[in-house]
Amino acid sequence: MKSRSQSRLLVIFLILFGIILIWSAINPKNYFLWMLEVAPAVIVVGLCIYFYRRQPFISITYTFCFIASSLMAIGAHYSYSEVPLFYLIQDIFDLDRNNYDKLGHFVQGILPVLISQEIMIRNHIVHSTRWINFLSVCIALSVAAVYELIEWSAILFSSETKDNFLGMQGYAWDAQSDMLFAFAGALITLLFANSLRRIILNSPGRLLQRLNDSRSLHFQDTASMSILASDDSLVNDCIDLVGRKQYFPAQDFCGRLEIVFLHWQ
Repeated sequence: MKSRSQSRLLVIFLILFGIILIWSAINPKNYFLWMLEVAPAVIVVGLCIYFYRRQPFISITYTFCFIASSLMAIGAHYSYSEVPLFYLIQDIFDLDRNNYDKLGHFVQGILPVLISQEIMIRNHIVHSTRWINFLSVCIALSVAAVYELIEWSAILFSSETKDNFLGMQGYAWDAQSDMLFAFAGALITLLFANSLRRIILNSPGRLLQRLNDSRSLHFQDTASMSILASDDSLVNDCIDLVGRKQYFPAQDFCGRLEIVFLHWQ
């Protein structure tokens, strides 16, 4: 289920990303380079829209999806190695290179942790908190490594992408440092893992999953009525959810809620 506030937030994110994407497409440094660099952003936004009705994520995850997609669109317009703001930062701190790409890779480490943690917790894929944290960092590093392989393969097909798409700026260890920044983003996200877990467990999507589990038990085994009848916490959560009127009424949700109430009584 999706809250009204979350739905409004996502509409705002989509509008803002649309504006940034249109601006990014106006006179970019190189249109072929622009298509290469903006493609992951469009894919991320498309996946968010596709899974929104099937398995909505928490607002924090959508926020970082928006941030990551926007960073990619901005980098696609200028090229990652020539973003003006980071030239200013380079001058102020006397840095050797434009580090806009490092910001992108840092966020690249955060997003896979958020998504993988939510999927593993909601779907009971892994029960141990330590294993969830470990696997989510492994997934973040895998995503970073695959992205570096994509960058490497891109220069095999077009020599004009060598400098701008890779964004090495003469730094021989660019790929390794990109993965290091992604690793740092993943580890920093784990500092908030306990709070993240509480938000996921109390989210409307998690409640819908519990209702789904209850309905599947009912149809698979009539003896599960006693399980439903004793699940006071689930019913109380449903009453609280509807009583506060926080979420959009949905026929699918009401059907599940009706099953729970019938067998609870």
